[in-house]
Amino acid sequence: MTAVDDAAPARPRALWNPFQALDTAQDAGSAARNGAVVSAYIAISYLLQMAMLQLVGKDGFGHSGHGAMLGDAFAVGLATLLTWRILARQALWATVCTAAWFAVELWFKAESLLRGETRVHLGFVVMWVALVAAAIFGVRGAWRLTMLRQEAEPMADDAWSDPVPHEAAATAQIHTHPGFGDANAVKH
Repeated sequence: MTAVDDAAPARPRALWNPFQALDTAQDAGSAARNGAVVSAYIAISYLLQMAMLQLVGKDGFGHSGHGAMLGDAFAVGLATLLTWRILARQALWATVCTAAWFAVELWFKAESLLRGETRVHLGFVVMWVALVAAAIFGVRGAWRLTMLRQEAEPMADDAWSDPVPHEAAATAQIHTHPGFGDANAVKH
């Protein structure tokens, strides 16, 4: 028997479980990208609000006018920026901002439901539960990826120095995409 034969078979990933193990950088990066699903949902929901505002004159919350359109446009832009940063670099700050934004959105939806102002279909509840799981999984993945990157790139005495060659090799496995301002990123 060889070492390959002794290795345990790869476990299939459970998409619905936000608390599964994130053993490798690939697992962590994949998990972090789940946050992009949440930020894309936010962008699409605000795009729909803009469409309703344009077609009907009011958005889903009863707001009208240029202020509502500008607010929705700003939200679409911000959510798109978060989606891009999560997909490009699996940035921890972007996944945390997305999860916090989604939590606030859910809070207002729940508050509106409890006051009897809106009604909701079971399909929306299932979707929101899935998005909560994706947000949790995204933050966990980005956090784990950040920890793996810090382990691979220990701080040098001089923060401006180039990495040692063996550190650059380890960085090639961790970095999924050379991001803006990442002078030490290794091209794939």
